[in-house]
Order: sequence, then structure tokens, then C-alpha cells
Amino acid sequence: MFLASSWILCYYGDKLRYADTIVDLGFGHELANYGEYSGAPTKDQTYEYAKTLFNLMTKERNPEGKILIVGGGIANFTDVAATFTGLIDALNSFQDELKAHHVSDHHSSCYVSIL
Repeated sequence: MFLASSWILCYYGDKLRYADTIVDLGFGHELANYGEYSGAPTKDQTYEYAKTLFNLMTKERNPEGKILIVGGGIANFTDVAATFTGLIDALNSFQDELKAHHVSDHHSSCYVSIL
């Protein structure tokens, strides 16, 4: 069993789809969070949200590592460049901690490399 091994960083309502899929596949016990950012967040808001998630994600080590699932869609009122700049800035800020905790990245509608 992996304690808090799967972390979701989603936007625009996709958290439900990802969380439901994880549970449907029998891994609900590995789901560490259930949250999203939406409503056309700014770069700074996205950065703070991601930073908070990464801080929680790296508080305890899991010997099997952890998975970061990044997903979402595009809403017509969202500044995608600002959103992803905030996320990338947070990934860069936490890259050493994420590597130390053996976090691997999984992404759906976009490519974001964290390691």
C-alpha cells in the first residue's frame, strides 16, 4: 500500500474525472488530495496553489515514491500562459524536494516536465 502516493494538480473541474478514475481503478487509498484551481487564476495564484500542494507533498517520504498528475482543459477566459508559468515556477522552486521524494510526473492535456 502506498500512503499518499498520488497527487492531483488539475484545473477547470478535471479533478473529479481524475479522482474518480483513480478510485474506479482500485487506488482510492493512494489518493492524497482532492482539489483544483479554476476561475482564471493569475500566475501568482497558480504559483501559490502549486507551492502549497508541493509543500504538503514533500512533508513525508514514501519509499515507493509519489506520482504527480497534472491535468486539465482550456477555458475560453483563462490565460493559459499565466497559469502554466505559475505552475512551472512552482515546479522549479520545488525541484530538489520533488526529486528527493522520488516524484514522477504524469500529465494529460499538456506536457510539463518536472524532473
